[in-house]
Amino acid sequence: MKEKIRRLLSHYGWFLRKTPGLPAGVDLEHDWHALAGLPQPRVIFDVGGHRGETCERFALGFPNAAIHSFEPVRDNFAALNARASAYPNITCHPLALGARRERIAIVLQSDSQTHSLRHRAVDASAPAETIDVTTVDEFCSECGLARVDLLKIDTEGCELAVLAGAHALLTQRAIGPVLLEASLDEDDHEHTMLADATKLLCPFGYRLAALYDQVMWRDPTRLAYFNALFVPAPHA
Repeated sequence: MKEKIRRLLSHYGWFLRKTPGLPAGVDLEHDWHALAGLPQPRVIFDVGGHRGETCERFALGFPNAAIHSFEPVRDNFAALNARASAYPNITCHPLALGARRERIAIVLQSDSQTHSLRHRAVDASAPAETIDVTTVDEFCSECGLARVDLLKIDTEGCELAVLAGAHALLTQRAIGPVLLEASLDEDDHEHTMLADATKLLCPFGYRLAALYDQVMWRDPTRLAYFNALFVPAPHA
């Protein structure tokens, strides 16, 4: 009977699995408590909020956390703000986070998920938008936040810049697990290399714990990009 139900759900595009014995890398909230044994997060940063997909998931999975979602592009921010309005624990900020405070023009991409600080506007004919950038350290200092319990970064290849802007808090061991988008494909010039993220985070006591949301390229078939969870050592 269980197998019939599983196959029926699969026919309609659903996958059912018991959480006991669930392998790491499937469900972040489950791994957070069951595998990593981490305390309930109180402050979460969703850097690269896009249109609210991730912060909504965090609001449901971590209902007691104060979630700050950052999205600098106007159309994306409007959609993010509308989606987040249903959750009182989400605050949206029309900002990008990077290595330094600045105001820059970026070229808008055809896919709303791929806007990036890497695409600086140099051609006046290109569709562009001027955005404000600050750092994790400066934002926390100005808002009186002493700690970030989960730092999620999806910034289309600018993850290391966000971490550079969090140097003071990383040095103080005031940032919990880091979830960032990365790649192992050396031909991928759009995403942060996992080795580079590991090299930056290891001196602060972080170790790679799990991979989520793995995307596969075809022709040839290979692992494209994914979200990598780094967890600080208990003594860090």
